[in-house]
Amino acid sequence: MKKMYHNLILGLVSFAYICGTFLIVVLPDHPMIIGIVFSIAIIGTVILSLINRKKITLLMTSTYGRNISNNIIGFFLVFCILGLVNYIAFKRPKVFDLSDRRLNSLTTQSEKIISQIDEETTLTLFASKAHEENIRKFLMLYSNRNSNLVVKYVDPEIRPDLVSAHGVTLSPSIMIKNKKRSIIVTKMQELSMTNGLIQVNRQSDPIACFAYSPLLEEKGDTGFTGLLHILKSSAFKLKVVDLLKVKSIPSECQVFSILAPQGDFLDSSFEKVKKYHRDGGVLLTTFFPMFNGDKISNLRKYYQENGLIVANNVVIDRSNSIEGSMGSAPIVKSFDNKGINTNLSGQVFFPLTTSIYPTKEVDDSYVALAISSPSSWAEATLSEIVSGNLQFDGKDTIGPVDIAGAVTVDSRPRLIAIGNSSMVSNKFYKFQANFNYMVNILHWTVGQDLLTSTRAAVFKEVPLFIGTTHKRVIFYFSILALPLTLLLIAVVQFRRRRMS
Repeated sequence: MKKMYHNLILGLVSFAYICGTFLIVVLPDHPMIIGIVFSIAIIGTVILSLINRKKITLLMTSTYGRNISNNIIGFFLVFCILGLVNYIAFKRPKVFDLSDRRLNSLTTQSEKIISQIDEETTLTLFASKAHEENIRKFLMLYSNRNSNLVVKYVDPEIRPDLVSAHGVTLSPSIMIKNKKRSIIVTKMQELSMTNGLIQVNRQSDPIACFAYSPLLEEKGDTGFTGLLHILKSSAFKLKVVDLLKVKSIPSECQVFSILAPQGDFLDSSFEKVKKYHRDGGVLLTTFFPMFNGDKISNLRKYYQENGLIVANNVVIDRSNSIEGSMGSAPIVKSFDNKGINTNLSGQVFFPLTTSIYPTKEVDDSYVALAISSPSSWAEATLSEIVSGNLQFDGKDTIGPVDIAGAVTVDSRPRLIAIGNSSMVSNKFYKFQANFNYMVNILHWTVGQDLLTSTRAAVFKEVPLFIGTTHKRVIFYFSILALPLTLLLIAVVQFRRRRMS
C-alpha cells in the first residue's frame, strides 16, 4: 500500500513539474496558475524527501551519491553559463535577414535612426487581439535592433482607462514615448513609425522654406507636389515664401530652397535672398541646363562669388545612364564623404544635369554631394545635345565631374547647388532613391542629420517571424530540456558502467 501511495505521489509530482514548465511557455501571462502548479510540485517533492529521507541520506554518503552531486553541480554551472549567454544575447540582439529581397528588414535609414536611440523608449500598441500579432511582428523589426525599444501591448476593450488617459482615438495605434515626449502613430507603416521615433527624440521640428513657384502647386509631371508630400511625411514643416509679398525671408527658415529657377529674380527680391544667406541662412538651389541662353546669370554669379561654379552644360555618361537617354541621364553611385547619402537603396539618376565646381577659395570647405563616373564628361556644346551628335572634344571636361556640391562653414552647409531639378519632379515620383537623396540632403541642411526619409513598409510576401511563444519554446528547450536530457543520458551511462 505504501509503495502504491509513493508511486502515486511521484507520478503527481512529475506531472506537476511537466505541466508547470508547459504553462510557463504557453501561458506566461497567468503567473497565479503557474505558481499553484509549481507549489503542488514542491510540496510533493518535500513529502517524497521525508518519506525517503533514510535512502537519500545513504545515497548522498555513498560514492555513487557523491558522483551524482558532482554531476548536478557541473550541470548547474553549465546552466549558469548558458543563462548568461542567453541574457547577453537578449540584451544585445543581432538580427540576420537571409531573404533575397530583405523582406524581414527595415531600410538602412530606419536602422540608422534606431541605432542612435540611447534612452528607453516604449512602443505601446493599442489594438484588438485580432490585429495584435501582425503589428507586434512589425514592431519586433524595431525592438530586435535596439534593446532601448520596449514593446508593450494594451487591449482597448480590456483597458479603456488607458486608452482615455493617453488620448488614443483610433485602433490600432502605437504610442511612442520616452522621458521627454510622446506621440501617437496611427498608420502601421515603416515611414510613419520611423518618423514617430524621430519626432520623439528631437527638440523641435525642422522648417524648410521654398521660394514661390507655380511648379510647387503643379500636379503634372513637371511639378514638385510629390516632393512636398514626401517632405511633410518625413517630419518637416514647410513654408512657401513669395519674395514679392514679404519684407524678408523669415529667420525661422532653416533652409531656403529655390527649385528649377526659370529666370533671375527682381533685384529687390534677390536682395532678400542675399540678406538671408549673409545672415547665416542655408541656401539651396536645383539648377538645370538652359539650351536657349542663360536666364539666371545673376544667380550663377552669386553662387560663384560664394564658392560654387554652376556651369551651363550637360553631363554625359553613356556607360552609366538610364536606357534611352543617350547618356544624358547619368546614374550616380558615388556620393558624399559625410555619411549623408551612404547605402542608398535603388539607383539615383540625374536627367539632364549640369556640373558643379568649387572655386579655389573654398577647396577646404567644399563637399561633393554627387559625382559622375570616370567614363563621363561635361558637354559644353549644348547644340550637340539637341542634334544628337555627341562628341567629346577639347571644349568638354573629362569625368568624373561633380553634379551636386556644397560649401560649408564650421562643417555645416551654407550654400548648396544641385545640377538637376527634374530628378524630384512628379514625373519620377515612383523612383524612391531620387527622393531619398534629396530629402537626406535637406535633413543635413537643417542640422538634424538624424532625420531621414524612408519607404513605407509594404510586405508583398509574408516575412518569417518567430513569435513570443516560439521563442520561449526555443529558450526553455535550450536551457532546460536539452541539458536535462543530456544529464539523464550521462547518469544512465554512468550506472551501466558501474554495474558492469
